[in-house]
Amino acid sequence: MSSPGPPLYISGPEVRGLVSMTDLMEAMRPAFQWFSTGRVVQPLRTTTNVQDHSGCLLSMPGYCSSVDSLGVKVLSFYPDNMSNCGLPALQGVVLLFDPRNGALSAIMDGVVVSDMRTAAATACAIKTLTSRPPKTLCIVGSGVQARSHLEALTETISYTRVILWGRNRSHAEQCVREVGVEGVEVCDSLEEAVRDADVIVTVTMPTEPVLYGKWCKSGAVICSIGAVKPDRRELDDELIHSSVVIADTREGALKESGDIIIPQAEIYAELGEIIAGTKTLPTVPGCGKKFIVFKSVGMAVEDVVSAKLIYDKYIQKRDNKQ
Repeated sequence: MSSPGPPLYISGPEVRGLVSMTDLMEAMRPAFQWFSTGRVVQPLRTTTNVQDHSGCLLSMPGYCSSVDSLGVKVLSFYPDNMSNCGLPALQGVVLLFDPRNGALSAIMDGVVVSDMRTAAATACAIKTLTSRPPKTLCIVGSGVQARSHLEALTETISYTRVILWGRNRSHAEQCVREVGVEGVEVCDSLEEAVRDADVIVTVTMPTEPVLYGKWCKSGAVICSIGAVKPDRRELDDELIHSSVVIADTREGALKESGDIIIPQAEIYAELGEIIAGTKTLPTVPGCGKKFIVFKSVGMAVEDVVSAKLIYDKYIQKRDNKQ
């Protein structure tokens, strides 16, 4: 995979120009299956706290033998950056290595890769966990991940109605304008926004639940993407205990997700087990549960599979020009 000379650098705009959300969604399905069937080496994410400066460094290494991809994503998270120094709160890179010899093949924008692959993974989960085509989508949140999810989920799945809710209406409206998806409704009431939704995607960072089971209609699929810390949660007890819970990674969710840890939720399966057919998705409602919850904490395999796809497309595009 590597070539003589320095590693390639692939910027965020270049990443977006090389792969679509559909490309990444299609890459996520086998990646989940490979992970849950033991074909991925992936230690748990490590966090190095930088207490003196109110930040942290996150490291996610992984190797996927099925596509022969070895890499690590390293992100820094400094939540006060924008007000303190005008820099983004999240910064970082994905480093892609040649697994045959350990040579560094490419450095790419880790934030863009992370944003795109997370949303693409959610799209994959929705396609896997919905028994019939969903009609109404509600996205809860108006930040960076809300933008990437609005883009990915409207590109890969057709809905008759798309609703977005954010704590700040002007931020929510700005989110919709920036993504440029036509016909998205911005709702002032979260309860009203989720009432008729077939799919609800929460991309928030609250300390207390924002979504309540009493608001959601029976049979809904809820994708909880935010609050990936043991002391944070997006979903209330009623919702989580009324759900068949599917995780991207069982081990990661049990260590990192307050939505799982605080209510002592039972994880029925990993998404990769459902895709592989080693676990059968129960019928909801009808199995004693009202909802399906997909809890995503993010996995290195998503990064290394995405990075390999991006790298291959970069090389192909470069070679076609020569």
